[in-house]
Amino acid sequence: STRLDDSATYRTMCVRLCDGYFWPVSFTATKREFARDSEVCERSCGSPAVLHVYRNPGQEPEDMVGLTGQPYVKLGTAFRYRVSYDSTCKCRPHPWEEASRQQHLSYARSSQIHATATTQQP
Repeated sequence: STRLDDSATYRTMCVRLCDGYFWPVSFTATKREFARDSEVCERSCGSPAVLHVYRNPGQEPEDMVGLTGQPYVKLGTAFRYRVSYDSTCKCRPHPWEEASRQQHLSYARSSQIHATATTQQP
């Protein structure tokens, strides 16, 4: 486990647990800002995601640790996104999923309109 220094600055990263994919939250955060960044991380993704940090400057994403001190590389899904794609592992629906849903809703609306128009004929 790695000790987090109160006076150091860290880059905070949000790690999606299902595939290990990560993205930045803050570039220079102190330990006092971890709780705020953790909330931002959790709200940013529909899938479970947790905050990890590494010293900035001086370290790389491979050096990240969770707030409990567990190294990212020990996470069972660390870097999985680099070698395999899981279509169910995502933060938000894919754009085509919403577009497809809207398209199907429009079909339903147009058939209702057509049915209403034909039943009101004298």
